[in-house]
Amino acid sequence: MEEDVTSDAYSFPVAISRLSVGETSREPQNIRAIKWLLDQPSRSVTVVTPQKQFHGDSLKHLVAQTGVLHLSWRGLSVGSLSGRRVLYIWPDRKHLNQLWDVDADALAVIEWNENETAEWIEVARPIQLLRGKTVQPSPPLEDDVREVSVPLPNDVEEILEHIVAWAGDTPTG
Repeated sequence: MEEDVTSDAYSFPVAISRLSVGETSREPQNIRAIKWLLDQPSRSVTVVTPQKQFHGDSLKHLVAQTGVLHLSWRGLSVGSLSGRRVLYIWPDRKHLNQLWDVDADALAVIEWNENETAEWIEVARPIQLLRGKTVQPSPPLEDDVREVSVPLPNDVEEILEHIVAWAGDTPTG
């Protein structure tokens, strides 16, 4: 099995299960997300759905298991997801944006609408779960590479030399 890579935006494994070409049911998409999430290390699982009532046999089976916490979007505090494997079902852009400060052990999102998740996928760079394959995130483009933070020297003269050297690398004009 290929080792999962954590996202640049999250410090833990993140995946999105997407409806694949030719799939006429959401059930395989749900099963991929559940399997991936349960393969991640942690002792607890939380399932977050838009409402307490939902469709999907595999999802209902998971929620019925002892120890699985089922929450709905209404009144959800992302702090309650801390230290847990989280299955986040059918989020729109607003609900995806609430996940940036989550401190989960793993996060699996089940996509409903590509238009709602496109920007999040671009920034979060999750593992993509598709029928018959798992797509690891590609390396960021050159323009997206963040500068590596270099600690400043301890002495004032060395700090000034560092600043002069840094300024010499900066394009002017």
